Amino acid sequence: MPTSERDSTRIMHIAFVTTEFVSEAYFSGGLANYLYRVARALVARGHEVDVLLLCDNQPDKRFVFDSIRVTRVKFGTAVRLFGRFRRSRFAWPSMYVEMALRSWRHLRRIHHERPVDIVQFPQLSGMGVFSLFLLRVPQVIRFSSYTPTWNIAAGYPRESFDARFIEWWETLQLHFARHIFGPTQAVKEMILDAVGEKDIRLIPTPIYNEAEARDDAVYHEHLDGRRYALFIGRLDLHKGPAVLGQALPRVFAEQPDFTIAFVGKDSRTPLAPSMREWLRQQLAPWLDRVVFVDQTDHARLYPIIEHARFVVLPALIDNMPNAALETMALGRPVLGARGASFEEFMTEGITGFLSPAGDVPALADKLLEVWRLPDERLAEVGRAARESCARFAPDLVVDQLVTYYEEIIRQAKGR
Repeated sequence: MPTSERDSTRIMHIAFVTTEFVSEAYFSGGLANYLYRVARALVARGHEVDVLLLCDNQPDKRFVFDSIRVTRVKFGTAVRLFGRFRRSRFAWPSMYVEMALRSWRHLRRIHHERPVDIVQFPQLSGMGVFSLFLLRVPQVIRFSSYTPTWNIAAGYPRESFDARFIEWWETLQLHFARHIFGPTQAVKEMILDAVGEKDIRLIPTPIYNEAEARDDAVYHEHLDGRRYALFIGRLDLHKGPAVLGQALPRVFAEQPDFTIAFVGKDSRTPLAPSMREWLRQQLAPWLDRVVFVDQTDHARLYPIIEHARFVVLPALIDNMPNAALETMALGRPVLGARGASFEEFMTEGITGFLSPAGDVPALADKLLEVWRLPDERLAEVGRAARESCARFAPDLVVDQLVTYYEEIIRQAKGR
């Protein structure tokens, strides 16, 4: 379709760049789900969407997934080369540079085949560094985290050359990007501290409830008949499992009927090779009241959320996580971490509960307080949470995103 015709009908050709997408078996969650949901909503409005997927374990391929054109591009040559000959000192930095180069080259090809109106990059990995300078297409960065602060919260060492390069590379992309947006003020302020004054927009993450058909199999296998609180997420340190693990002994001691379920992938962290095993050791006297479930799809996850008394997400740092939004949309209360963005979309005692991020005694107090509330009170908070989600409805959020895209395109055309 000619550019002028696209302008008159407000139809855009939008390209997303990512390292994970729901078309792949290995995707881990947040970014893949966000992009799929937004891309599908844009396609439903008549826009053209391409997803450029960079991955290190699948061959190159071009295909259509749910009306979304996907170009899968394999990378990893730099890691294999430098890992073999340079003892991996430059392996990861070289991989990030390679990803940025491949992004630019393939976006250039996509644009040549069908002119692209705007490209959206994640801030992760600095995949847009070369494109910012070499690709004559309007571009925007969506921030889902800020790596230096995330690395501190996750306990990763930052002294190595690899770590310092990666942080610098991502900050370089943010510094030169003209357009940046993301869901929370908390992470926006981190970025502003690093790159100075910029016009960074806040556009929330849309809330979706995708699994119309529930599959109760996992719930019945592990949790049927139990009253439990629920943790959802990969067991990375920044998600707060260690804080929760230290708070739980007091809760178990004071509440004989308390059970906790952990749903999500295990993780290797600086604290332990397996966070799941660390939690088992930490909670050894009460393991009959601890349930672990691997990451599962929405159809099996939603019944687990719906039967929980509440969901606890004690993150040290976060950015409007999908787990919180999905729980609220399902009408269940969330106990989130104050100072980790939860206070931006939840109100204490009305649409959820808050405890200071990283404060073990305070979290134990709050867990006990919320657990002791009657079911009717928790249901009331859950209903208010679900009603509050109306402001994050997909139609409203995608409208904001489309308006922002149009503004960027107009600026690029000088009008």
